[in-house]
Amino acid sequence: MAAIASTGAFVAGGESFSGGGYNYRVFKSSGSLAISNGTLLQAEIFIVAGGGGGAGGYGGGGGAGGYLYENSLSLTGSYTVTIGAGGSGGANGVNGVNGSNSSVSGSANAIGGGGGGNAGNAGLAGGSGGGGGGSNPSSGNPGGAGTAGQGNDGGSGPGPTSPYAVPNGGGGGGGAVGGDASFSGSFGNAGGVGGAGYTDRSDWATITSTGVSGAYAGGGGGGGDSTPAVGGSGGGGTGARFQFADATNATVNTGSGGGGSSANTSNVGGNGGSGIVIFKYPAWSGR
Repeated sequence: MAAIASTGAFVAGGESFSGGGYNYRVFKSSGSLAISNGTLLQAEIFIVAGGGGGAGGYGGGGGAGGYLYENSLSLTGSYTVTIGAGGSGGANGVNGVNGSNSSVSGSANAIGGGGGGNAGNAGLAGGSGGGGGGSNPSSGNPGGAGTAGQGNDGGSGPGPTSPYAVPNGGGGGGGAVGGDASFSGSFGNAGGVGGAGYTDRSDWATITSTGVSGAYAGGGGGGGDSTPAVGGSGGGGTGARFQFADATNATVNTGSGGGGSSANTSNVGGNGGSGIVIFKYPAWSGR
């Protein structure tokens, strides 16, 4: 009887969606989830932090925001929801800014993505590091593994080779490791492709009309000299081509990294995408 009495709670806050026998509350901006007249049983929460901005000047892509998934929860009362902002892109020779954290009641936190590094600088620390750019370090490096609430490290750009260094930015980390920059030993290559986004909640993305390609938290593409590198699936920003354009911004509410800039002094890295928080619960548990 206790379980039956706990069903049918009234829920307020966020955007309301339903499908497949479940209800969803989607927060694209900060707010509160209020539960009255009962408890949400078997609830799930998916939290994505803001993505990092891409770097300027042979810039690496921004790292995707960290993500955190929790299930089998019983929720009652009121919960404060904080949506992390995406980090801004860096001007020429300047690293991108880290994304901000997303959280539920200040305790369930996803960590903001790291800003991309420019030529000679590694990606900034964060939920996931942005790709390193330029001729430092001495070789391209893959990203590292992430932990709960955090994304994965970004890849590095390739190092010096005779007769030229290849000054392209690595891809930002995402749900998978960040990509290395393409490297053929000559001046003028594409930057690194951003790490792929997190797809395990792709059914949520379809039902709630959020996410890109059924994914969240894609790394930004690094800036290149011949072709711009694409961001990872899940809304990562595209890197800029040498001297022609700014890098593209990541898609909002995906927690993806912004693209890295080309070498042009007037171009800047792309902004990271803001985060998102989604609550899911059986339709019989709340309305």
